[in-house]
Amino acid sequence: MYPDALKCSNRMKRYYFDNNSTTWVPDNILRHYLEYVNCGNPSNIHHVSGRLSAKAIQKSKDMIAADLSVAPLDIVFTACATESNNAIIQGLVHAHAAVKKPLHILTSCIEHKCVLETVTKMVESDNCGILSYDTVPLGSDGTVTWNAIKSQLRPETGLVCVMYANNETGIVQPVEEIGRKLRAMRPDIHFHVDAVAAIGKRIIKPRGFCHSMSFSGHKIHAVKGVGCLYIDQEASKKLMPLTFGGRQQVVRSGTDNTAAIWCMANALALVHQKRREKNNRLWRMRGFILNGLKRGGVQYKVFGSESSRKRQLENTLLIAIYHDTMCNLKLVKYLDSVGVSVSIGSSCNTKSAKASHVLNAMGATNADRRGTIRITMSDYTTMDDCKYLVQHLVRGCAPSSTVGSTISLGSRKNPSTLQTLKSSFRRNPSTSLSNWNGPA
Repeated sequence: MYPDALKCSNRMKRYYFDNNSTTWVPDNILRHYLEYVNCGNPSNIHHVSGRLSAKAIQKSKDMIAADLSVAPLDIVFTACATESNNAIIQGLVHAHAAVKKPLHILTSCIEHKCVLETVTKMVESDNCGILSYDTVPLGSDGTVTWNAIKSQLRPETGLVCVMYANNETGIVQPVEEIGRKLRAMRPDIHFHVDAVAAIGKRIIKPRGFCHSMSFSGHKIHAVKGVGCLYIDQEASKKLMPLTFGGRQQVVRSGTDNTAAIWCMANALALVHQKRREKNNRLWRMRGFILNGLKRGGVQYKVFGSESSRKRQLENTLLIAIYHDTMCNLKLVKYLDSVGVSVSIGSSCNTKSAKASHVLNAMGATNADRRGTIRITMSDYTTMDDCKYLVQHLVRGCAPSSTVGSTISLGSRKNPSTLQTLKSSFRRNPSTSLSNWNGPA
């Protein structure tokens, strides 16, 4: 549930299930940010305010480097993961363009748009004719395989990008296997991993399998506007910086956001505490939601795994809900009206709207796209939140005569229906977390 500070203006309680979009900042992390809101410029070490700020930056690097098992010199702070990804892609492209050396880039077909669109724009604006680009399709299980990548490597391939886990489906990619095999076969190729969706849900040690890895603070309960880039020192020498004239000379220049960086370092340390226990809890709640939908008679399809955690983020559930008259846009609007926040897989009107490139890559049908919503939890999601979500998902997929009037009138509750659902959950002990052992 939202903390008090993030309730809506009408004080309605919010049940937040959009944590792959962003996360809220708990008070014990926010205080770290407030410590350095009014601090000196870390580049000015000639007075105490600047030195204290620079000390916090270095301490943050040490903390994050220790968490990732890398050297502090391998850590670069950015404004977001989009900037981090662009620093790698554009840095390599500009470095090759400077010497007119051909560069072939290979990415998975489900990368974030900041990767796909950046590579596309680089190729489109290539006046030297040195750039080429291919995407790797998914296997039947929604993952990119090493064999699929190996089959598309060329002599001029210099960059391969595969995300650690997809932010829509939560499917975990075999990046460690790919990275190690790529390094053994072609050590000259830079392997970059976008770990935005996975960081905080997985303990990642990038040095052994990739040259660079990006993540964002606001996905791990830190503030927005700060990101982190791990990049091996030797690999960084092959990049051309996007900006010049600041402290982080090799990859990125500019004044460091001390408050946000210190906040992110502490958030990462906190989110990784008792990670196995937290993931077990998230997996049980994810299964509870699916089990509740089954018991409520809701027809759905999961994009990802229902029963295996090997290749699935525990907090992420992308489902297509099938209903004669209820599309995902209407369902999300209804949920919002009763205080539940989820995200939409695609627009209600599939004829005019572009479907998610991830859904397309997984072979989604029009019926799938019409009903897809994404439910994503955090370490602060409670079982009561999940019960409330299931109650209203079941209600939202009730016969159109009931739900249609609710949506068209914009009412928040139908007390008799809601009370019936609450009573059914109380009467059926098998729906409680303590008596539930996994997906049916």
